[in-house]
Amino acid sequence: MLKQGERICPCCGKPLYLIPPTEELLPNRFGVSKNGVPFYLISDLRYIPYTMKPKSMSEFNSEVLSKDIKIGYNSLLYRGNTANGRHDQGRYKIIAVPRAEKMLEHNLLMFPAMYVAVFFCRNCGAKLALNFYPASVFDSIGFLGVFAFSILFVFQRQLTAVALAFFCLFSLIVLATLLSCVFVKLFMSNFVVTDLRDNMIIPKTELSISRNGLKRIFLYRSNIYETELDGERFYLYLTEKSKSDLKLHVCGIDGEPERLLALIREKQECGETVTLPLTFEGKPVGTAEVTEIF
Repeated sequence: MLKQGERICPCCGKPLYLIPPTEELLPNRFGVSKNGVPFYLISDLRYIPYTMKPKSMSEFNSEVLSKDIKIGYNSLLYRGNTANGRHDQGRYKIIAVPRAEKMLEHNLLMFPAMYVAVFFCRNCGAKLALNFYPASVFDSIGFLGVFAFSILFVFQRQLTAVALAFFCLFSLIVLATLLSCVFVKLFMSNFVVTDLRDNMIIPKTELSISRNGLKRIFLYRSNIYETELDGERFYLYLTEKSKSDLKLHVCGIDGEPERLLALIREKQECGETVTLPLTFEGKPVGTAEVTEIF
C-alpha cells in the first residue's frame, strides 16, 4: 500500500488522491447543518475485508439529513437535543466534512477512527474504501474492555491472575494488528470500489492470465499490478483468482482496456504467445501468459 500520490486508482488508473464527499458525489448521505457546516452519514465499522464479504455492513439513518441541527466543524457522531434540552436516546452517525478533509490530508488511513471517513478519487470521482482495515480492532468496544483490564494490571498488582491474562491478550491483539498493518503495507494495494451504500463493486474483467511462476505473496484480490506491452504502460486490478489463473480488470477510463486488448489480440492472431511482465508497487511479481481475453 503506497503513499498518497503514488497509489493508483482501480477505476481510472491514474495517481490516486483522496477527497471527502460532496453533495454531488454522495447525494443519499450528504447534508448541511443549520449553521452551514456540511456533513455526511459515516460508514459503520467493518472487521471483515470487502473481498471476503462484499455486501455492505453499514446502516444509515437519513432522518438527520432533513433536521435543523447545529454542529461544529470537528463534529463526529452528533447527538441531538430534545425541546427540554435533554439528549436524545440515539446518536446520529455523522461527521463534519471539514474534519473528514483534515483526516484525509494527514493520510492516516490505517489508523484508528479512520473507518468513518468516506472518500473518492479526485480524478474520476469513484467511491473507494479500504479492503482490509486492521486498526478496526482498536475501535471496538471489546478492545477497550481488554485495554481497561490491562491498565488495572499495571496499577493494581493484587489482581494479578485476571489482569495479567487481560494484559497478555491486549499485547497479542496489539502485536497481531501491527503485523497485519505491516503485511498490508508490503503486499496489498488495499482499495476497492464501492457504491453509495458501501457495497463492493467488482470491476469488469477483461483478461485472464496464468498464475504459474508468479509470486503468491503478491496475489491478493484488489491488488493493482503494473505491466508494459509494446512500450505502453497499463495497470491491472485483480478481480478473481483460482488455483490456475487470475482474472484482471484493466484500469482506465481513457481507452486503456480497449488498447491493451487490441494489442494482445493482434499478437495472438499472428500466432504469438502473449506474456505480460507484472510488478507490484515496484516489486517484481513474475511474467504471466495471457490465457483468455473477454
